[in-house]
Amino acid sequence: MTAVPVLLFHGVHDGGDGWSVTPAQFSEYVRLVAASGRTPVTVAALSERLRSGASVEGLVAVSFDDGDASQLPAAVELAESGIPSTVYVTVDFLGNAGFLDDEGLRDLAAVPGIEIGSHSVRHVHLDVLSRVALREQVRQSRAALEDRIGAEVRGIAYPHGSHDRRVLAAVSGAGYESGAAVRNALSHDREHPLSISRLTVTRATPVVEVEAFLGGEGRLGETRPRLRTRGFRVYRKARHRLGR
Repeated sequence: MTAVPVLLFHGVHDGGDGWSVTPAQFSEYVRLVAASGRTPVTVAALSERLRSGASVEGLVAVSFDDGDASQLPAAVELAESGIPSTVYVTVDFLGNAGFLDDEGLRDLAAVPGIEIGSHSVRHVHLDVLSRVALREQVRQSRAALEDRIGAEVRGIAYPHGSHDRRVLAAVSGAGYESGAAVRNALSHDREHPLSISRLTVTRATPVVEVEAFLGGEGRLGETRPRLRTRGFRVYRKARHRLGR
């Protein structure tokens, strides 16, 4: 199988929680991507190749989740190095402290090579929702983002990486053409275009791990959910029902 590294970032801060990376770390990752010899693409472009059966040899993608305000300058830094990126935005986070507001989102959408995607309305586990609630999360988030940026939203990233066949059917029915999971694994040419594997890069991630990932070294994303993944899904659904 042909491996494709897809990086996932959250915030880019000197402070902040452990999910973020520092600006110095991020600049080093930008350098590594640029020096990898791979062709950078958006997640939508990768998904399109998977869908059509075209070659994914030598590709790499960079993505962000949530819509943190620091992702605007980070996307600009990537663009200045000729690297497109994909930012998945949680609609209800817009305008909150530390997150993009509507103006920031429009500025982000204007960055060369950028792709804006959905990260749901409220950042919930989509695979535990009722059919109606799931439909609202994927459709309303897409419509809200398209209204704000005046452009089509083609991709979605599943909050917490949580998705199953029912979620895939819902996002496909809502008009999405690409979907990003997590898995902390390499994407590859046999992956479903609505379930692309990514590696979460945090402050504690060793640089050598990212270097190896960019070199195509590491575990490949599974084409079927692992038993442990299915087990966690059952557990989350049970907790969700009890919570209701």
